[in-house]
Amino acid sequence: FFEKVAQEVDPRVAATWIKDELKRALNYAGKRLSETQLTPEEMIELLQLFSAGIITDKITRRFIEWLVGTPRSFRKLVSDLGLTRISEEEELRTIAERVIAENPQAVSDYLDGKQRAINYLVGKMMVATNGKADARVSLKILRHLIEN
Repeated sequence: FFEKVAQEVDPRVAATWIKDELKRALNYAGKRLSETQLTPEEMIELLQLFSAGIITDKITRRFIEWLVGTPRSFRKLVSDLGLTRISEEEELRTIAERVIAENPQAVSDYLDGKQRAINYLVGKMMVATNGKADARVSLKILRHLIEN
């Protein structure tokens, strides 16, 4: 299983997700890998979506939990459930502008040199997008809007 996945995905990524998250999901479900319908091809597809930045680590964890019980096409499931990461700068800019307007104290704190305040604003963007905002892009946009 691991060898097949590691041939198609960065072996470090495969090892981390299989060793940590897949093992956790199997333990929680009280199953062994052989007792599931999970295929290496499904794990490869999921990790490729993650590695390409299409889905977040949180969503990847949820999919692994689902995979332990019910195999699916992740590309279709991601699309059907609207779980793709939001990285469109224009869409994130609109959300960032709203977050800035709703959180003037955090903006003031950031301008006063409190670096943690920007993380608070990124968190607000994540809440506004149900965890789908690309955090790096969100941070860049927030800094740009506040500093200029």
